[in-house]
Amino acid sequence: MTDDAPGSRRDERVRRVTEEQAPEPSPPRRVVSIRGGLLISFALLVLLVLGSLLTASLVSTARLTRDVAGTLMFALGRDMDVRLHDLFDPIVQKAVEDYAAIRQGRYSAKDSETRRELLMPGLFSLPKVDSMLLADQRGAHLLIERYSEPVRRSALLSPVSDRLPVSDPGRLQFLTRDFRPAEWGETSRWALWENSGQRLVQEWTLSLSGYDFRQRPWYKAAMAAFRDQTLPEAHAAASSLVAWTDVYPLYTAKSPSISATVAARDPSGEILIVTYNLPLDEIAQFTTSARPSPRGMMFVMTDDGRLLGPPRGGRSEDAANLPSLQPIAQASSPKVAKAVSKWQADHRNRPDHFRLALDGEAWWSEFTPFEFGSQQRFWIGVLLPESDLIPAARHYQGVIAGVGLLALLAAALLALSLARWFSKPLAQLAAQSRRIASLDLTEAAPVRSHLTELDLLSVTLGSMSDSLRRHIAERELSRQEGHARKLEAVGQLAAGIAHEINTPAQYVGDGIHFLMEAFEGYRKLVSQYQRAVEALATAGGCEALVSGIRETEKDIDLSYLDANVPDSFASCQDGISRISTIVRAMKEFSHPDQREKAPADLNQALQTTLAVAKNEYKYVADITTEFGDLPPVLCHVGDLNQVFLNLIVNASHAIGDVVGKGGTKGTIRITTSREDNLVRIDVADTGSGIPAAVRPRIFDPFFTTKEVGKGTGQGLAIARSIVVTKHHGSLTFDSEVGQGTTFTIRLPIDSP
Repeated sequence: MTDDAPGSRRDERVRRVTEEQAPEPSPPRRVVSIRGGLLISFALLVLLVLGSLLTASLVSTARLTRDVAGTLMFALGRDMDVRLHDLFDPIVQKAVEDYAAIRQGRYSAKDSETRRELLMPGLFSLPKVDSMLLADQRGAHLLIERYSEPVRRSALLSPVSDRLPVSDPGRLQFLTRDFRPAEWGETSRWALWENSGQRLVQEWTLSLSGYDFRQRPWYKAAMAAFRDQTLPEAHAAASSLVAWTDVYPLYTAKSPSISATVAARDPSGEILIVTYNLPLDEIAQFTTSARPSPRGMMFVMTDDGRLLGPPRGGRSEDAANLPSLQPIAQASSPKVAKAVSKWQADHRNRPDHFRLALDGEAWWSEFTPFEFGSQQRFWIGVLLPESDLIPAARHYQGVIAGVGLLALLAAALLALSLARWFSKPLAQLAAQSRRIASLDLTEAAPVRSHLTELDLLSVTLGSMSDSLRRHIAERELSRQEGHARKLEAVGQLAAGIAHEINTPAQYVGDGIHFLMEAFEGYRKLVSQYQRAVEALATAGGCEALVSGIRETEKDIDLSYLDANVPDSFASCQDGISRISTIVRAMKEFSHPDQREKAPADLNQALQTTLAVAKNEYKYVADITTEFGDLPPVLCHVGDLNQVFLNLIVNASHAIGDVVGKGGTKGTIRITTSREDNLVRIDVADTGSGIPAAVRPRIFDPFFTTKEVGKGTGQGLAIARSIVVTKHHGSLTFDSEVGQGTTFTIRLPIDSP
């Protein structure tokens, strides 16, 4: 048929339609190793995080500036807050101690010993305090004040200032004033002391005409806070005992100060007041020297808007005006005044920093409260130009980039380490899986990993390999048994055939041997005949006879016989030898080999199984072992390991059910011992026990009480098959609901 024939054209059309309808082959699928996948994943993750950080830092410079400003201002405010606590807290603690002293009757406004032995050492222990005063309600008081040049030159001491010594900054001196209107009228008694009141330097008197301290802020604050309380009640609410005044100029030195006061009733029923006067010039010294940024400023103001600590860079008259506690609006720093005005108008109730424009430039500001007393507070203000913060923000970006690159390097090293950590056992497990898939079931060392799932997978692969090996061995054994029966029949047939062949072969061999001997005799006879003919020819007279014999010899080809008969005999003998070989081969059929058991240390096998199963029981149970002295047991140790693992896992699950219902951690106890020619292994747990209705079926294949997907019901069935069928032992159990279960394995030492 030619190419133009109808059949050929039809075949061509069918081929074209088939090609058009056939799906296009899919491109080859790209695969990557576990290590490569982990490295790529970690690298992409770090690059994503790093890229996000860099993008955020580049795009949101203002946000970074805000964060830097917030961090810096928070640190500055915190530093100032700590300094203020260092000023205020020791005074509060001392005032509370004074309250207890008054309640116990140890203080008196008219006792000079109180002044020298109690009050003056107390003032000595408070180096920040300028003066203190102990007073009663009738106007009597004891004043103790640090002696200094501003005090000596004060208006109060002007009548005697020329007679007083010049203050020595290197010596600690105290000025005391004793005033008792009821006894001395308007006369007050003064003294100058050294060495913490141990040495009297000078005494004098002055008139305090019209002086009544009961109009002073500290007295009014003390009496407003006064409450009759027992000492336990006072200790329970110690902070509420101390009353703080507003900031005001001191009567003597005229410096801005604040007073802490406490009032208490002594055992006689009299109310005494102790007050400590704290100069606040240290706040101004700190704020005027603080440098939060190249052009930044820090200041402290009262709650009512008076400047207590001016910022650096102001005019010199700011410090001179400090005693007047001028309002912020009158200060020499317009930027501070504008920032305070903006904060009071828009941000006073917002505890966060804010951005504002000052003289056409962006600034950041924050106000942090420092609260003391019950309703009093100062405000710590920070003002920073944004131009000072942008370099910091850029530095922050550089830090982010540097940290990001370091993180990328660290992540790469970590990814490489983790990839190796993950991939090595996975690669080994994959290799084992390929071997199992190719039915290479030779025993392999278990894959060791720090990951529970990989350990369990390794155990599972080993168990699967053992199961397949047992299954194949059982099938092979069954096949070999059938094959053995066939071989037995074939062997019987072969024996009959061999008998039938051997007899005629014997006959043929004997006949050939006889023919070979006959041929040899014939050859000897021919040789003798030829020698006789030669003798006749030599003797003469018998020429006609010799000639006749020669003619007769021509009809007999002796050379042909010499050349072929021996070879024919040899071929016949070789054939007979080959027949004998075939017969012997038919008799030499053998049964296939079987895997043999080997002696094993079951105590060691249990230790190995416990190590593998540790993650199954460690959260719910403690393991206790009591291993006896066992001889080596002839067994399949891999199969027994599977039995031990199954019993330990089942015990863990039983205890886990109890723990999950609120119970305590349980115990799995494993003991081994020897009984005559047997070894005994007990696995006991403190789990929930096996219900009586379930006990008859626990060794049934596919029977399980677990939820769907959590058990196949094959574990105990396989365990019993391994112990009973393969090792001719026994597997029994004893259980009580709520008390636990004990499984007992008994194995012969020399298993048949």
